Amino acid sequence: MSAVAQSSSSSANSGGKRGRGRGSGAPTATIPVTVALTGRHRSLAGLDQAAVSVNFVQQQARHVLSVRSRPLLATAGGGYDVQEAQSPHRLIPVTPGLFAAGYVQVSGAGTYDGLQVTDSQG
Repeated sequence: MSAVAQSSSSSANSGGKRGRGRGSGAPTATIPVTVALTGRHRSLAGLDQAAVSVNFVQQQARHVLSVRSRPLLATAGGGYDVQEAQSPHRLIPVTPGLFAAGYVQVSGAGTYDGLQVTDSQG
């Protein structure tokens, strides 16, 4: 057994069975695993194989300020701002961090806990 997943294309991996991405040539990685079900899973008794998707966490940040990524404004100097939702709607320079699920971690001297931002659409 190898510690590294074996890569292939999904068209080669499909084996003629129905599946997402069949024939698309998208790269996939395969790692054989065995899952043992406990408890009341009799409805799954005839299940021989099943396809699963796994997400790996590459980075994680706790206790950070995050905002939707849409209000993140690129500035002419190569930096980023967010616009405060409350009047006078000042632009606050920020440094973006992790991006995930439509949100971005932001930090900067003008940020504070509970900061609400708006996008150019209001």
